[in-house]
Amino acid sequence: MGAYDEQIGRNLRRVRRDLVHLDRSAVAFRMRLRGWSWDEDVVAAVEDGARPILRAEASDLMSALGYSTAFITMRTDAESVAEIADQRLVVAATGLREAADHWFETAARFDANGLAIPTTIERVVVEAREAFADPDAVLGTPAPAAEGGAASTTLAEWEDLPERPPHPLDTIGVGVPWTDEQLRMQYGHDLREASDAVRVAVVEWLRAAAAHAPHWPDDTPGSPEQIVEDVRSLRIAG
Repeated sequence: MGAYDEQIGRNLRRVRRDLVHLDRSAVAFRMRLRGWSWDEDVVAAVEDGARPILRAEASDLMSALGYSTAFITMRTDAESVAEIADQRLVVAATGLREAADHWFETAARFDANGLAIPTTIERVVVEAREAFADPDAVLGTPAPAAEGGAASTTLAEWEDLPERPPHPLDTIGVGVPWTDEQLRMQYGHDLREASDAVRVAVVEWLRAAAAHAPHWPDDTPGSPEQIVEDVRSLRIAG
């Protein structure tokens, strides 16, 4: 085992932890699916540089993880960290585009039924920036229970009630048109989830951009607002 084996191992650990977010058992499982007799100890030994990885193993491993072998063959830690930071920003941008597209699709249901959209994606992005600036802040508003009941009711108390009022959406009959209130309730639930996804994606992009900046000072990655606007433009054009 040589110094380069150790470097390859450190590079692999970064890919596993920072890009694909897998534990060693998950990596080993993927290798067994490719026909290699790997377990957690093998992954640990490769990452520690104690066990050289075969070229064929490396090809299958990185293919299974969704990246090329270039991500583990870099010669220095500085190069590896910089490339991981760059790729992390690419992944975050893709996630934000997907979340924004889903938000627009969900919001369009309000328009299609003549209902007012309760928020804007611009506001959602602002809230995400607030969450990034103060991770401990409580920014959202809990949704009231559709069936009513006290806010202090515990789940166990609710489940033990002899009779629970039905959820309004559970009373809809087959073939019966939905009322505006039922539509607002369902679409509001869907938009709440879509907005959460955008907030999480924006925060992840901001974190990735912060990690990216020291390694790529001359690169201007744009902004969450620009990504969202690009998605909006594509939807209008398409």
